Amino acid sequence: MESKDKMTKDNKTLCIYDEIFNTYSENNLTNYAFPLYLFTMRLYDRLIKTNTRDVLFMSREGQFLKKIFERYCEIKKELNQKVATIRTHYFYGSRNSVFTASTKPLQEENFDFLFRFFNYFMNAKKFLISIGFSNEQIEQVRKSFGDKLDKTCFNLKKSKIFRELRENKDFADIYESNRKLQSQSFEMYMKSFDVDYQKEGLTFVDIGYHGTMQDLIFKFFDNKVKIYGYFIKSRAEQDLDNQKFGLLGDVNNKKLFGSKITKYDSFNYEQILRADHGRCLGYNVENGTVKPMLAIADDEEVYNKYVKDLQEKIFEKFEKIAYQSLKQDDKNIPEICVIYYYKTIKNKQNEDYKWLLDMEDNHHDDFGYVGYPGRAVARKVRKFAFKLKDKIFLLNNKCYIKKLKKSLIENE
Repeated sequence: MESKDKMTKDNKTLCIYDEIFNTYSENNLTNYAFPLYLFTMRLYDRLIKTNTRDVLFMSREGQFLKKIFERYCEIKKELNQKVATIRTHYFYGSRNSVFTASTKPLQEENFDFLFRFFNYFMNAKKFLISIGFSNEQIEQVRKSFGDKLDKTCFNLKKSKIFRELRENKDFADIYESNRKLQSQSFEMYMKSFDVDYQKEGLTFVDIGYHGTMQDLIFKFFDNKVKIYGYFIKSRAEQDLDNQKFGLLGDVNNKKLFGSKITKYDSFNYEQILRADHGRCLGYNVENGTVKPMLAIADDEEVYNKYVKDLQEKIFEKFEKIAYQSLKQDDKNIPEICVIYYYKTIKNKQNEDYKWLLDMEDNHHDDFGYVGYPGRAVARKVRKFAFKLKDKIFLLNNKCYIKKLKKSLIENE
């Protein structure tokens, strides 16, 4: 780990947080606690300002985000600070499950929510996986459709294969059965949260980017329920009734402090925030109760091997940052979190890159580009690309961080 620079030594505030930063010095990635703390603080403030009573954390990245948000509120209570009553919920969902529930009858459905991001160099089988077909259902379609399911199309939406698939009776029958069942089950699932969303709308928290799941839920309710999404990073355009806010990075908010730093390498947040369960395949109704169907995959094994220990240490650092900043009512916490995230990137070691490569190798997508996209490129090449990208980032933002540190010293 790097030694304290002169500016850090000259600033009492940074010295205190430097002690937190250097805890678990053998694992530099535990310092993601700093940007995650900034995210949580901003999330809480936004929920207070909007008088939000219920917030739904989307699986799977929302599992850890929910945990640290609840701890943040608990620490405020422990310090006898005023804390708003906000009910937190864990929302089981995936692009696959919500997409299936939100689809219209086949003659009315254009599948644009899938094709706007995933269309080129796809095959029909990947399309079926994306819209929630099980392996057994895919094989049933194959009996009448043949191996054309596996043929890659340059533009699937406009291909002859896709037109023929829409006309296939087995596909049409299974599609309609899935659509009706999942639509009814999803409606029951949403009602189970006991949220008056017709009046209050719905508020979701997720890692973000385009907010596809939020768009699908908005579509499910025929654009009649107001939805608010708070993301780590948002690349989405705003809509009056379907709003999305990036709290560490937002293309629509150029004034978001420090976002040029905290939005960097947002894919890493996705790996660090992995959950201990597989993706949601859909929803089953058993004895009047809706239960999510979870994929039986290697997610739990990957979580236990790579993520669990890291998240536990991030959680401990998060607590230390929270106690320190809330006790002192530290007004400089945004600057501090930005500085230490930059320092986290600067301090990356070979072990950090190895971990990120391992996680990329175990990253499986089941919507659009189905499979393990990271494995297509040799690890040495990817590692070189990671390091080069980091060096460019550090060089481009060095002066900005120096100014932040100088400003903290002058204002102390």
